[in-house]
Amino acid sequence: LQWKPVSGLAKIISWAIFHKQYLPAYPAPYNVIAVKLQEGPVMISNLEGGHPKGSWINSDVHLVYTTMPDGVILPRFRLIAES
Repeated sequence: LQWKPVSGLAKIISWAIFHKQYLPAYPAPYNVIAVKLQEGPVMISNLEGGHPKGSWINSDVHLVYTTMPDGVILPRFRLIAES
């Protein structure tokens, strides 16, 4: 195996809204998305910014990095239409 750069472009393939808080960094309600990267791998993450109208499935997104309150930097996604 070897590391290769990816474009950061993806499509949402699944999503859910959690209405219960499990971790301090994620107050309810919060979203969880599964995205398929343009290069093929699937990632689980969160959607930053606004939510798609209607179904989220097949919405185009791109990778962004978010610094959490504890200083940890996480990969997240944002709708391409918002860019």
